[in-house]
Amino acid sequence: MSHSFQALAIKHPRLKTLYTFWDVTRGGRPFPARADFAFKDLRQWLGHLALLEVVHKPLRFRIRLLGTRLAEYAGADHTGKWLDECVAPDKVEESVEPYIACVQTGAPVFRLSRYINPRATRSSLERLLLPCSADQKTIDVILGCTYIESEPPDAGG
Repeated sequence: MSHSFQALAIKHPRLKTLYTFWDVTRGGRPFPARADFAFKDLRQWLGHLALLEVVHKPLRFRIRLLGTRLAEYAGADHTGKWLDECVAPDKVEESVEPYIACVQTGAPVFRLSRYINPRATRSSLERLLLPCSADQKTIDVILGCTYIESEPPDAGG
C-alpha cells in the first residue's frame, strides 16, 4: 500500500514534507503510531496541526489538539470537542467526509477546498490527513495538517 504525494496532488511544500515524514516514520508498516511522533519532530507544522482521536461504532472524531493558527482561523479552540459539533449542522457531512475517507481507505487523504470562516473570510484550504494506528489494524488517530490562504475580497464588492 504505497501512496505518493504526486497521486494525492499535494501542492503546499510543507504538506509534501509532512507526507514524506509520515511515510518515513511508518517504515515498512501500513501506518505509524501516534507515539512514533515526538513533539519536537512536528515543530515546523505545529500551528497548522490537528490531532483527532478516531472513535469507532459510531464513527466520530474528537479533536485532541488544534494548532494555534487553525484555532485563530476557526475563531475558537475546539480542543476536546467532537468535530461534528464544531461546524454548522448543514456543514457536518462535508466537514467529516475527508476523515471518514481516511479511516475507510486506510490511506492519506488530501483535500483542496474553499471555505468561509465565521468572520466571513474567504479562504482556500489545503488539508492533508494522515492515518495512524497503534495496533497496525485500527486507525485510532488522524494527524491532520491544514494551510489556509485568505483570498482577496472581490473587486468592487
